Amino acid sequence: MKLTPFYVTRLGLQSLDLSVPTYENLCRVQEAHLANIPFENTSQHGVGPQLPCLDVEATVTKLMEHKRGGFCFELNGLLSYWLEEIGYKVTRVPGTVLFEDGTPKSEEASHLILVVQCIEVTEEGTSKKSLFFVDVGFGEPSLHPLRYDDEFFAKMQVTPEGMKSQIVRDGDFVYLYWEKEGRMIPRLRWNYSASHLSPSPSLSDFQAGLQSVLHPESIFSKKLVVTKLTRDRKYTLAGSRFKVTGPPRFAEFGEPTIDIRHLSSEEEAHEILQEVFGIPKASSAGLTLVKSNTAPTEMWTDL
Repeated sequence: MKLTPFYVTRLGLQSLDLSVPTYENLCRVQEAHLANIPFENTSQHGVGPQLPCLDVEATVTKLMEHKRGGFCFELNGLLSYWLEEIGYKVTRVPGTVLFEDGTPKSEEASHLILVVQCIEVTEEGTSKKSLFFVDVGFGEPSLHPLRYDDEFFAKMQVTPEGMKSQIVRDGDFVYLYWEKEGRMIPRLRWNYSASHLSPSPSLSDFQAGLQSVLHPESIFSKKLVVTKLTRDRKYTLAGSRFKVTGPPRFAEFGEPTIDIRHLSSEEEAHEILQEVFGIPKASSAGLTLVKSNTAPTEMWTDL
């Protein structure tokens, strides 16, 4: 199955020349993906016809035909196959989500990240192959890819929306940090060796991680969360709480604005999903906020 027609249409990239796997194209793809395909877990809150899976055709149907979003395993997973289709070399890497104190949130590697090799034009006008960290399946990833090599490890990387990130290597562990409230906070951890495997693991190798986020006791099973990002704004639906952060999103460009609206019904949620996140009402049929409304109030308040 050719994925290019689906992605070009869904991301609005009809004018982009995809014949060469460049860094510039990768930036355009990641930013358009974050703005057009939301991170969402509505399948665990009544929306059918099935829970997320690792089947490529089923994921194409969900994301492209039904205009839904999904988890990292769906979003990063399907994107990885499209990037390979248009000439990028991609390694699919299992990652562990961390609490702010650096401890893991689960025993399983419950996240999927991508390490992508692309062509980059240097200041001297020559071309070289460079590695980048790519993630379109996290609640708030960086807007553009992050450089992924020894020269840039531990250096601050600032992406166009103002997010400040660091990728730090400690032996065979690699950590992703972001600046939050003036200090660097750990977000993800993975194995350096796993990020250089060749050939890359297939998507089917991430079944254990997917099952961990689908478990009834998973935070995703307990509360609805839908997010999408642009340079200026972050949109979050967490249970019945709809939040818009920005403009700007980060203090790099001034004091962020925050608007919070509390929804009173599933019908309001359907409207938000359609108007803000681009998910048609027919594709969110069956949505219930019952579990979200009984979940701890502090859950997802950081989004």
